[in-house]
Amino acid sequence: MKLDSWLRKNFMTTAMFAEELEKLVGAPVPPRTVESWRQGISMPRYHVLKSIAKVTEGQVKPRDLQVRKKA
Repeated sequence: MKLDSWLRKNFMTTAMFAEELEKLVGAPVPPRTVESWRQGISMPRYHVLKSIAKVTEGQVKPRDLQVRKKA
């Protein structure tokens, strides 16, 4: 499931998701960074991918966060 779909389904804002990730990662996760993952502009680092899977209970997988190619 795409991160955008998961956030919408769970009524969670980018900022709320960033806060949840910060708790697991132990470092700041700016909402703007989460937004870039959501839009397919950038890809999270490996240790963050594990935390995303944990927060989403495995519904958002690394392949769902791939960077979109420019046309």
